[in-house]
Amino acid sequence: MKSILLLITISSSTTALIPLIDGGKTMPKLYQGWFNEQIAKQASTSISKAISSGVRNMEVQFPPVPNVEEVKFGTPLNQKFGIQLVAKDLKVKGGYKPGSNVSRNLLAYSNIYWSKKLAGAAKGGFGKPVGVLTAEAVDFNEIGDLGGLSRCGKINQESSRKAGRNGESIICVNPGGEETWQRLVSAHGQPNCPFIVLNNAYSTSYDLGNKKNFEEVYYLKRISKGWVYRAYPGPWEAYLEKPDGTVELLESYKNKPSLREKLICKTQQRDAAIPHDIECLTFNLKMLVHRFYTIGLLLGRLVLAAFDTLRSRHVIGRKGVHLQLLETQACSVKIEEHTAKVGLFVGDSVGLAVGFAW
Repeated sequence: MKSILLLITISSSTTALIPLIDGGKTMPKLYQGWFNEQIAKQASTSISKAISSGVRNMEVQFPPVPNVEEVKFGTPLNQKFGIQLVAKDLKVKGGYKPGSNVSRNLLAYSNIYWSKKLAGAAKGGFGKPVGVLTAEAVDFNEIGDLGGLSRCGKINQESSRKAGRNGESIICVNPGGEETWQRLVSAHGQPNCPFIVLNNAYSTSYDLGNKKNFEEVYYLKRISKGWVYRAYPGPWEAYLEKPDGTVELLESYKNKPSLREKLICKTQQRDAAIPHDIECLTFNLKMLVHRFYTIGLLLGRLVLAAFDTLRSRHVIGRKGVHLQLLETQACSVKIEEHTAKVGLFVGDSVGLAVGFAW
């Protein structure tokens, strides 16, 4: 009986640590999803479902490394990902070391790592070859294990075009502006075969996804205060990221929303919802604070100028009584200091009050 209970306990705890076979239905956990293959499982499942549905041109987009915003500084989380997963899985010669190609170009090598993980799904279940082409700085001679990838190369090189095979699927890493994607399909793709754009670094449409009819089969993108997530054929979802790193689903969209679309924020009572445009709200607050500061600073300078005028005349009037200021240099310096402080304090205070009233 004790053995059975122990087995159940181990089984349940193991299940909690290992994602489901398809990675689960909600967005990957921050940032464990990069380390426990949750992202790889979710993206592979989405690609397989899309291919089964007849989709051939598709986009897969997610941060190649955890905490990608800090990758230039090489945070411990970035380094852990590079050492334990990227360099080890690709069997990079020399491994991940300071100054090595894989450490200096972690994003580029990480995308090859993800291409290797997604190769099985890109085959479409038919065991066909899968090639990876990249525009990034990757030395393929350093990579000792490409797994299910049948070949590798650089985008738009003649050798990459000639090496294409019949029935080959292509994973195209960071190809650039989406206006070039269809030309890349013509140059490197094969008829009726999957062509996957992986982790394009920027968008020329300034919106979510693309406008060139490449199905966003797996999409995970950070936005202001949260994330946008979609796994084919599911809905688009907006998540709020909390201070403790957990996320909360705010809204689901049947169709791809606009990046500027208003998100629904729940109140503390959870019984009402108030629409907020987070981007617009943040911008307006910044502009309001800037206006208060500018007005206060301006009025402070005007008051200071008035005090300086009175000081230069050596006269301060009060009830018709004129007091001649001392002419000594020491006294003049003291008066100048005091008038400056008083002027700035009064002016800034008045300016702030006027700004709030405005």
